[in-house]
Amino acid sequence: MKLSVKNYKTVSSAEIEINPIALVAGGNGQGKTSLCEAAQATATSQPIPIVRPGAGNDVWSPAITKKDGGMLVKRSEGGKTGSARLANEEGYTEVSWPLCETKSEGKAPLSAVVSSGMRDRYGLWQFFAFSDHDRAEYLAGLLETSPGEEQFKKALEGTKEETVEKLWKAIGNQGWDGVWNAMKDHGIKLKGNWRDITGEQYGAAKGEKWMPAVTEEGNAPDLDAMEKTLMEANEGLAEAQQARRNLPPAQVDKTIPCPHCQKPLVIHGKGLTKGEALSKDETAKRAAALVAAENINKKLQIAVDVAGQAYHGAIKETKSKADAQEKARQIHLTIGRNQKIIDTLSPGGLRKVALQEVLDGFNDELSGFCDIAKWGKVALTGNLEPELNGQPMILLSDSERYKIRVILQMGFATHDKSDLLVMDGADILEDAGRNSLMKLVMTVGNPALIAMTMNKIEDVPNIPEKWGKSYWIENGEVKEIEE
Repeated sequence: MKLSVKNYKTVSSAEIEINPIALVAGGNGQGKTSLCEAAQATATSQPIPIVRPGAGNDVWSPAITKKDGGMLVKRSEGGKTGSARLANEEGYTEVSWPLCETKSEGKAPLSAVVSSGMRDRYGLWQFFAFSDHDRAEYLAGLLETSPGEEQFKKALEGTKEETVEKLWKAIGNQGWDGVWNAMKDHGIKLKGNWRDITGEQYGAAKGEKWMPAVTEEGNAPDLDAMEKTLMEANEGLAEAQQARRNLPPAQVDKTIPCPHCQKPLVIHGKGLTKGEALSKDETAKRAAALVAAENINKKLQIAVDVAGQAYHGAIKETKSKADAQEKARQIHLTIGRNQKIIDTLSPGGLRKVALQEVLDGFNDELSGFCDIAKWGKVALTGNLEPELNGQPMILLSDSERYKIRVILQMGFATHDKSDLLVMDGADILEDAGRNSLMKLVMTVGNPALIAMTMNKIEDVPNIPEKWGKSYWIENGEVKEIEE
């Protein structure tokens, strides 16, 4: 495998053979990291070999845009373009800057972004920068641990069979994360529906116990008492109306004097009856009694109307609140069922369970690399956190973290079949550690570009010819170190 680089960042010119190891050494700022990035660009077919900090693993997310590709061209010598080419006997990949274009022919060397050792702009290896979600997703894809249909059905036991079948079909079309995100969106809508009914923000505990707010100092309406009040008002009105009907009229029918005795007579059709003549005082008294009775009737009618409105309104309100409570309860139950689906679909759900089932086997693979390098035991915990000899990353030195990175790169490359590993900054290892690194790469047989800081060319390790070649880089120029 051969790497050629011209005018990429601080590299002016480089011709390197990687078979299986190419060791590049030089002082600080001489172009080692730039050379490693150019190798990663060609190996991954990604013209911007620097990852945006915090980028996930599902979509390639470079630290700069292609329109800014000009900053990757070495300008000190008046160059306007830069290029890199990685080739083997079966094909090649070329990358050019500032256009950030790639071209491949044949079966060119190819590496995955993570396995190539690509880092973000702050120098952090992409796998170490992954969120818990991205780490789980990456490893699930790498180790091919996606749960099967039967596992999925068992995890959602109690969910309608028709729903489970639709979800499984959707996973086949949209992927686990696609369906997971869709169900999360559905959950947000359900909680919005619950809020519209209750006027409150949803919470699982609140949804379990929620009841509509009651009125009148915290007391629910007493429908029995209100009904009794209405009945009493109606009875009072009926009595008053009857009393009104029993009152004598204030005026009598028109009379005529009897032609014989001159007493008043009332004509009814063809007949005559004895009439009644009222005095003015009696007429006024009867009229006043009728007005008083009418006023009492009006007041009692108002009381009946008010009691009726209150009673029927309370019935309607009670029914409305009962309906709201039932609707809210049903939505709460649906939210719970939907949350079970969300938890199952999440990277930390069934997929993580399936991943953990094969994690022991992967850690055994890592142990094989550790035995070769004699660096102690590198493993991924159940939470997918890397550790060395049982110690988490936070407690380790930079050199120990570098060892973890190398071992994981080897393990990842074994699964994704990456053709080239790039390991910058190997000078962080002590002499014995560097020798172990060389032995590991040589034993595994995966081609690797290894870069380390050295102040003098004579200090560069002289690796055996069967292991590969050593190179010195100074002022962006690379030359092979002859024995």
